[in-house]
Amino acid sequence: MTAATPVRVVSFCGSIRRGSFNEAVLSLAERMCREAGADIDSLRLDDFPMDLYNADDHRESGIPAETHALYARVTAADAVLIASPEYNGGYTPLLKNTIDWLSRIDKFVLYPRLVGLIAVTPGRMAGANVLAQTTGMLESMAIRVHEGLGIGQCREVVIDGVLEDEDQVDRLASWTSNFVKAVEMHAQDPPVPPT
Repeated sequence: MTAATPVRVVSFCGSIRRGSFNEAVLSLAERMCREAGADIDSLRLDDFPMDLYNADDHRESGIPAETHALYARVTAADAVLIASPEYNGGYTPLLKNTIDWLSRIDKFVLYPRLVGLIAVTPGRMAGANVLAQTTGMLESMAIRVHEGLGIGQCREVVIDGVLEDEDQVDRLASWTSNFVKAVEMHAQDPPVPPT
């Protein structure tokens, strides 16, 4: 990447539910990242269907073509942006399974890319648990995680697929601006790969 080349951010949601609050907020975050100067490669994980990871299936059938296709999109980017709901205090099975399959190609699959995390949840905790759990998982894989953003009480602030609360819109705008700046700095001087 040169100074004149926009950073490339691949983005996806940890939920494929129709009407997902996280998908709605992610769409706005993607637009804000573009306005901040980044190129966005927006993915939907239901375009890359993968069975629940099973080591026997992996050994007998190999890695699915969908995993390789997703891997190619992720590794073409400078950073990854993930929005995900919180299921029972943690990350969704879809998100975990996606990371598990990708890591079978390369344990440090997201490395050295900076990862930004957003969590949109109904409760007042604003996804604190899923942000902490996902951060811990990724950091165990030597991945640097940008400070996460949680938006709570989603049923009150996301109306008909639009983030309506002005304070939350302002928070998201500030966060995406800082994320893109951090990605630009990170891409200019990426960390040394782990040994």
